[in-house]
Amino acid sequence: TVAQRLSFAGFGSRTNAYGPTPAQADALRLAHEQFEAVDAELRGPIERELTALRTALDAAGVPWTPGREL
Repeated sequence: TVAQRLSFAGFGSRTNAYGPTPAQADALRLAHEQFEAVDAELRGPIERELTALRTALDAAGVPWTPGREL
């Protein structure tokens, strides 16, 4: 998972002063690539559906506080 790769990439910086190993640098690069893919896949549907939901809530007269999460 992205979290596992980030955990591995950050491990060396917490345990020594050497800096990231090549394996840790690869893990960070792979985590970034995985995150970008997931972000791209979810961003559109989330933004469209959230906008539609907010519009429907407003049309129904549901009380809403700006800035408050759903």
